[in-house]
Order: sequence, then C-alpha cells, then structure tokens
Amino acid sequence: MKRLHNAIPGVLLLCGCFSYGPLATPSPRPGTRVSIRLWPDATDSLAAALGPDVGVVEGVVVRDDSAGLALSVRRTETRRGATSSWNGERFTFPHQSYIAMAERHLSLPGSLLFGGAVVGSVVGLYSAFGNGSSSPAGGGVTSGAQ
Repeated sequence: MKRLHNAIPGVLLLCGCFSYGPLATPSPRPGTRVSIRLWPDATDSLAAALGPDVGVVEGVVVRDDSAGLALSVRRTETRRGATSSWNGERFTFPHQSYIAMAERHLSLPGSLLFGGAVVGSVVGLYSAFGNGSSSPAGGGVTSGAQ
C-alpha cells in the first residue's frame, strides 16, 4: 500500500489537461505556447512554407517584435482538420497574417476530473486485486498439535 501512496503524485502529474484561452499579457512572452488562426489570404501566401490550406498554427514564442511573431512551430492544422506535427522549426508570421492568438493554459477542472478518475481506477484495481502477492492472507502460520 505504501508504493501506491508514493505513486499517486506521479500519476497526478501525468494527468494535466491543457486548453487554449485569452493571453495573460498584451504581447506573449518568449517561451509561451500559443495557437494562432491565420487569415485565409495568409494561408494562401504561406502555403509554400507551411503546407496547403493551413488555418491554425501552434508553437512556442521565440520573439514578438515589429518584424512579426516568431514561433518554434509544434503543430499545424488545415481548415479541414488534418494535423501535422513539426519539430520546432522557426517561422516568423507577420502580425497582419493572423486573426486571433490564444495562450495554452492548464485546465484545472479537466485535470482534476481526469486525475481523480485515474487515481480512483488505480485504487479500485489495487483493492480488487491486492498487491499481487500469492501468499495466504494469514501468513501460513498454523497452530495446534499434529
């Protein structure tokens, strides 16, 4: 049972759920994970670099200055919903190329709900199947005359 108590914090760390929401600051800081939605015209002009019909780009902010928003791109999504993973290639988006920007946040309700379900399942399985020991519950000690 002690191992179970030690494992619960680790399991909860793996249960973090994230969502995108409004920016915490007017301009995102370097290292912030963001999602931008591109204008249809920008989608066409950036197709050679990003791929055809890309509507959403997710990445980590490298810098945000007068040249544009520089991202280390992690994922793109087409307007039809097809996604592509990227390996952090850097790309600068002119400020007029995107309609909206959202910042990635930890979703506390989602994390608690998912974490509670996982921990409840682990505890339930542990209770149902025990600790995996095949020895008798009494320890195998007998008493009495033979």
